[in-house]
Amino acid sequence: MKFNKVTFFNDYKGRFGPLKQTEVNGLDFLLDQIEADTEFSILRQVAYMLATVKGETGVFQPLKEKRAYPKAA
Repeated sequence: MKFNKVTFFNDYKGRFGPLKQTEVNGLDFLLDQIEADTEFSILRQVAYMLATVKGETGVFQPLKEKRAYPKAA
């Protein structure tokens, strides 16, 4: 699946507002990974995955769990 990133980011900003640079970087990385992965062939799967990442992190970046145990493997 290929993305026109200019169109994607313009549409995203129009629907949800401006993004911080860290969010742009995170989304750019995720879109690159999706393009390289042949499993993501349905746009609904991509939308669901991106919505889940946004909902769980809020910033499209990996976060340390707040209740993570420091010695957990």
